[in-house]
Amino acid sequence: MSYDPSTLTDAELVERVRAGDRAAAAEFLSRHEPLIRSKVRPHLGRAMRRWVGVSDLLSSIGRRLDDATRRGAFCPDGPPHLRAYICGIARNAVSERSREHVRADRALKTARHGMRTATDDDGYDSSTIHEAVERLPMVDQQIMRMRIDGTPFKIIADRMGLQEPGVRQRWRRSRTRMRQFLTEPSS
Repeated sequence: MSYDPSTLTDAELVERVRAGDRAAAAEFLSRHEPLIRSKVRPHLGRAMRRWVGVSDLLSSIGRRLDDATRRGAFCPDGPPHLRAYICGIARNAVSERSREHVRADRALKTARHGMRTATDDDGYDSSTIHEAVERLPMVDQQIMRMRIDGTPFKIIADRMGLQEPGVRQRWRRSRTRMRQFLTEPSS
């Protein structure tokens, strides 16, 4: 028997979620997306908003809610309880992304200052950093290596025949890409 989840009330959706209906959970999340956005955004600092968008977090929240529904990991009493559960998932997702961001940033900073030893308490060893640099385009690899060695942007620009603002922009984008590489789940 097929149904359209968008025609159900919140209470009916909750009943279906309790029964393990993943489509009902997705519809409930979709309906309450503005509320979730308003709860998540204040927890993302300015730097985090540049690195992780609210839409990215909503996708993560949706996957986690879908997984919890599939496993029957919770049994909401009503719409307020399900909203609170979703907000808890959102807080956990923000905390997790923040920790990933801090770890990756710490790894990049220690590499930048040449203080990286064989391994560090953040879990990134020199070979992991090297692999992340190797995944960048060739020009960005050269810029990253020169910056890690402490070369000023002006000198990098002169050596590579580029404008200094362009080198700075490529450096920022490379750092963002490296953060993503360093925080990707291992396969």
